[in-house]
Amino acid sequence: MTRSGLPAGSKTQIIGWDYNMQPVAPGSSTCPTCGGPLEKTPDGGFVCMFCLLQAGIGSEEEGAQHSTSNAFEEGGRFGVYEIDRREDGSLYELGRGAMGVTYRATDTSLQRKVALKIIKIDIAARSADARERFMREARAAAALRHENIATIHQFGMRLETGQYFYAMELIEGETLEERVHRAGPVDARTTIKIAQQVTSALAAAEKYGLVHRDLKPANLMLVSSDGETAHVTNNAKLLVKIIDFGLAKAIHTQTDPKSLTHERFVGTPAFASPEQFTNAPVDVRSDIYSLGVTLWFSLTGQMPFSGQTVEEIRDARRSKPLPVEQLKAARVPRRFVALLMSMLAIEPAARPAGARELNTKLQKIRASITDRRRRIRQLPDSFETLLALGHYQYWVLRDYGLAKSTFALVSKMLPGSSEVPKALGLIARRQGHWDQSVAYFEQALAVDPCNLELLVEAAGTYTMLRQFPAALKLHDRTLDIIPNDPDVMASQAGIYQAQGNLQEAAKLLSEVNAQTSFTTLTTKITQLRLERNLGEAIRLLQARQAQLRFASEIDNVVTQLHLVCTQHLNDDTTGAKVSAAQARNVLEPLCKNQPDNAPFVAMLSVPNAVLGKKESALKEAERAIMLLPNIKDRVYGPACEENLALIQTMVGEKSRAISTLTRLLQTPYSSWFYGRLPVTPALLRLDPIWDPLRSDPAFQKLCEEKQP
Repeated sequence: MTRSGLPAGSKTQIIGWDYNMQPVAPGSSTCPTCGGPLEKTPDGGFVCMFCLLQAGIGSEEEGAQHSTSNAFEEGGRFGVYEIDRREDGSLYELGRGAMGVTYRATDTSLQRKVALKIIKIDIAARSADARERFMREARAAAALRHENIATIHQFGMRLETGQYFYAMELIEGETLEERVHRAGPVDARTTIKIAQQVTSALAAAEKYGLVHRDLKPANLMLVSSDGETAHVTNNAKLLVKIIDFGLAKAIHTQTDPKSLTHERFVGTPAFASPEQFTNAPVDVRSDIYSLGVTLWFSLTGQMPFSGQTVEEIRDARRSKPLPVEQLKAARVPRRFVALLMSMLAIEPAARPAGARELNTKLQKIRASITDRRRRIRQLPDSFETLLALGHYQYWVLRDYGLAKSTFALVSKMLPGSSEVPKALGLIARRQGHWDQSVAYFEQALAVDPCNLELLVEAAGTYTMLRQFPAALKLHDRTLDIIPNDPDVMASQAGIYQAQGNLQEAAKLLSEVNAQTSFTTLTTKITQLRLERNLGEAIRLLQARQAQLRFASEIDNVVTQLHLVCTQHLNDDTTGAKVSAAQARNVLEPLCKNQPDNAPFVAMLSVPNAVLGKKESALKEAERAIMLLPNIKDRVYGPACEENLALIQTMVGEKSRAISTLTRLLQTPYSSWFYGRLPVTPALLRLDPIWDPLRSDPAFQKLCEEKQP
């Protein structure tokens, strides 16, 4: 007999069971050694799993291995499982983590594809109680049968190495994490659909007394309901599958959170509940917390809390308020925001009591969203009404998917209209689908070649993409229709500035004065700044202020901010601080009344930087990015980062400013400093705003023109 109790030379090398079989014992149902239950093995034998675990893992003094090395037989086999290989011949890994490695494999006995997780040998090896609990929880997890949970086909242990394994249904789709990184945040309605399927699965697990412990976007697979594995869009019918339920934990058991992984955190700290950072018992409310973080990421593309270590993440949870402005910027309905707040409560008792209760709340919120859409659809469906509705959905609700559906209806009513491709071009641009946006604008211009608004928007798109020759051609076409238009000429001048051709730009701006439109005047101020004629720029801005006594508050404050920056660059410290204080006195009430207005918050950072309030300036610049993140608005979101680079430069955070500018040089967007122009090497080279960075070799490299 071997140490395991099997005859020497036995061919049963992997001990496990298919959970469709019931334990059967010949004559006796218990092990004569330990009294534990006997299990039926795949080759028809019977074995005591607890004794096998003791034999395979060994005593605590024997030590534990920490890898899956030596797991495979010759040819990359693991018992009846043959590991698939990639094109380069390497083993086909699906994932790797603290618990072990997951491979794509073939079950040669049943000829089916599986995800095979080989668990590191140290799991549950620290005590007999841990080993027994691990086996009990693994059996319960494998018994789960639910359409939203990836089925575990088999669980067992390989005797040669003492390694646990489990074979799981292979789900080939796209994880929620991959979906957000690929296409940006998911709309509220689709996120709720995902949440409802997850909570349905959690309710089933709750019946078995199990909690997942590691719910996160990377563990949620999205598959089209028809079985297709192509990229899933917001409007597709989704089937959600939770993976990695094989290491679920029984609820109401109190254990050291690191006891099963030799000082490694069980789960993923960024998505873990507060109780997972202690040795408190966990139940379904822990998974509800993790689901709340997951939904937050789905809606915003961001995390509510960050940190470099487990301790930093834990402390941030307890010391910092939830950044609700992220949800508001993503236009998440108020009722959904309130539910997420309750899901992310520090104390479990303040969260929804269970998965069923959470599902009910989600259903009510989804119904309210559906009802609102139904009422909108009941509006008269005339061309004008639908067109106005589509623009409302785009500009106000920022529900791009809904707006595109509305414009599709308009297109059917008026297939030859340029209005629909123009609107779709605007939407595609906001979503960062730049090539698609250009195609829509060109399509619209083919229908309506003399449409001034179309010409301006198309030229603006090419400008944001830094495709300056194409933009200049469209401006020339515009000037053929409205010769000597100062705004169009200013746009042309801005392009020449971005190319470093100040002589051509100056010709186009020679007639600009304090009475011209503010957009045109801004380009003139930029020209004077690039020419380092700061005194003339100040004179022109002060003359403009005199013209604005009866203008709106916002026109006054924007002019004031240009004056603040120009006086600051001209070393007029006293004048700059007086202007900064005046600007701040106007902006602070605006920010208080509209706390979610990213431009107001960004503008407030400038006078605070000039007044020496470094921390406030940086905080406001960073908050503006949070309110209008790039992932939500690809046109204006990066402008918030450009503002941050300015503030970082002004307060001496030089390396961070250079890092921000490096990223912006590769990003299409519409600038707040340079009109629609994104930052370019020429602008960095010429603009005195960036003078504090000029001695740094990294900045000097940014100023070099890249040859096409």
